[in-house]
Amino acid sequence: MRKYFTKKKLDSDIKKLVARQGELRAKLNSVSKELEMCYKRKSDLEGIESVKIKFGDLLKELKSVSGHEITDVRLIALSSFADPCNIQETETKMNIFGSRLFIKFDNQTFIWYLTGFKLFDSLNDLQADGKTLLQHCAFVNDASMPNGWHDLEVYSNKEDVICHINLENFLNSAHEDDDNLLEQAVFSLIENNNVLGIEYVKEDEVKLRKTKN
Repeated sequence: MRKYFTKKKLDSDIKKLVARQGELRAKLNSVSKELEMCYKRKSDLEGIESVKIKFGDLLKELKSVSGHEITDVRLIALSSFADPCNIQETETKMNIFGSRLFIKFDNQTFIWYLTGFKLFDSLNDLQADGKTLLQHCAFVNDASMPNGWHDLEVYSNKEDVICHINLENFLNSAHEDDDNLLEQAVFSLIENNNVLGIEYVKEDEVKLRKTKN
């Protein structure tokens, strides 16, 4: 049987649809604002070349992001190829091969950033406590040959060591970090301006990156 409408029914339907339209418009405005904020954050990050972060601040932010206490930290400035008899060569190889970071949490999860993850520029760079990076390090060799290559481990007062993180290198480093906790921590520190320094990408490079994307 065909359904007929009445003016009262039309008025009721219009009222409901206008209300629904208002709800959808409000949701669309909310989504648009959120999308605009995401675009702004992405643009801000794309404009950053690198940041300098105190390692102690990074650890604190990692605890906040993960919701867990940190039970173990190993920070290796150079893995395997460090030579205590040749500091200059050790520094050169540190810049080639990068660093290694292992952090374990009290829920038995861990994050592990492997060789190629560049954190330091020079062993002579002064850290937050006024000492050089080298003064914070120890040459460690667990192998059977004591005269072989060593790990150069950040051993003393890790919290005052300053990490120089190139974002492009960082985001493309090989790692075991399923929830990207370290990335969350770094970006949170940047957003809250809790960094020691920011280096920005040159304008021409920003345009090139946008063209590639």
